[in-house]
Amino acid sequence: MSETIIDPGRPNSQANALEGEDRVMAGVNYALMLAGHLIGVTTFIALIIAYARKDNASSWMRSHYEYQIHTFWMIVLGLVACGVMMVTIILAPVAMLVLAVLWVWALVRTVFGLVRLLQGRGFDDPQGNWS
Repeated sequence: MSETIIDPGRPNSQANALEGEDRVMAGVNYALMLAGHLIGVTTFIALIIAYARKDNASSWMRSHYEYQIHTFWMIVLGLVACGVMMVTIILAPVAMLVLAVLWVWALVRTVFGLVRLLQGRGFDDPQGNWS
């Protein structure tokens, strides 16, 4: 009679493997988002991965995927607003300033998320704009 005893404080090896895979994929997403500051299409790839993986991820990993998704959509919203402002000559300088601030905000947010991932911490409010 052999019984397998699983320590409740430690997840089983399959859960550990899935957790490790999620950490790698979230890290790849952050790298794609960083590359997206120079090559925009990689951010779309990160968005697709985040949407595909968030439902099966643990709660702290899900917070990273939701953080990445929220960051993407806030960037899109900012780009649309800047595009509307660019149409007018009067608001074009404001749009350029907003684009610069948006770029820095997205860069800082992405690096902040990557650091939290490497520390093994999730987000309390992944939908927040300043966390």
